[in-house]
Amino acid sequence: MEKRAFPILFGFLVILTLIVPGHCFAAYKLGAVTAGTGPYAAQGVSSNEGILLLLEKINNAGGIKGEKIEMIIEDFEGEPSKALTLAKKLIYEDKVIGIIGASNTAGSMAVSRICNEAKVPHIQLAPKPSAEPWQKFTFQDVPDNDVDSGAIANFVTKELKLKKPAILHDTNAYGTTGAESQIKIFEKMGVKVVAAEKYKQEDRDMTASLLKIKNSGADCLIVWGTVNVPPIIARDMKKLEMKIPFIGSTGVLNPKFMELAGDAANGCYITSSLNFGAPLPGQQELFKLCRARYNKDPNHFTALGYDALLLFVKAIEIAKSKDPEKIRDALENIKNFPGAVGTYNMSPHDHMGLTYKDIHIVRIVDGKPMAVKK
Repeated sequence: MEKRAFPILFGFLVILTLIVPGHCFAAYKLGAVTAGTGPYAAQGVSSNEGILLLLEKINNAGGIKGEKIEMIIEDFEGEPSKALTLAKKLIYEDKVIGIIGASNTAGSMAVSRICNEAKVPHIQLAPKPSAEPWQKFTFQDVPDNDVDSGAIANFVTKELKLKKPAILHDTNAYGTTGAESQIKIFEKMGVKVVAAEKYKQEDRDMTASLLKIKNSGADCLIVWGTVNVPPIIARDMKKLEMKIPFIGSTGVLNPKFMELAGDAANGCYITSSLNFGAPLPGQQELFKLCRARYNKDPNHFTALGYDALLLFVKAIEIAKSKDPEKIRDALENIKNFPGAVGTYNMSPHDHMGLTYKDIHIVRIVDGKPMAVKK
């Protein structure tokens, strides 16, 4: 028996036991492809925290019907090609019966490709592009871009009563497809987006784009992106004395946003899977475990990691099997199952099982997210 130490970038070291691959499936061996380093590390590390919180709880209670779960966590460093290679390793060398990840859309799509070829169930932590069809072996516990953009559009028009939105988005797959979805949903509502600008992850000054948006007469700014640049947008809006609301997609509310945006984060609205300030019943256990282990509240990405493992455990219990195909079938038939992100209702035509009702709007107050009462 071989042992490998995986350096988790927070708080404690996890020792993962790897059983030498054979022709039979090991006891509930699962894999995760997340970003422990690189541009998506803020998301990946948080997702790892969520996975390990639930892993520890389940294994301390004896596992699933007396057998413990083994989790192999691999760092794809934010590179889709490496995510693909690591997914192959997990399936063909480590013989996992399911994979969680990756931490961004491009990485998740790479993992999805391999899992569907190998017929191994996959729960991704980043939304698939809206135009992409559901793959038979791929599920996700993160709200689709259409769900997120629908929640944003409803908040803008019905709660804030605004009519001239502008969009500023990342050029990556998540930001681009999110912006496209947002524009289409506004069009269906009869609302015209008055300006649409984009940025690259390496950008460090958003003044030029923001001035275009300011001159467009926009009455709010919707930001589709993750890490690094959204806090720069918030800071530059403050410098330019732009008084319009900043409304971020779920990817914006990562651990670095408040830290990097500083005082400029206060007042920003962001969509969230978690109801901060008043956790819902399915979220309360996650908040309790996270505070006890890490002395902090979970975030959106913690919830994604937690729910991905939660869904696999539920499917294994339903399937009463270690057969990947039977676990896949069980995932597809999960109904009315409460998680931290929302209540899942999977079907052959919906491998996400969430709706816009599972999305909350939070506002940053004194550096902390707080749920906006509807």
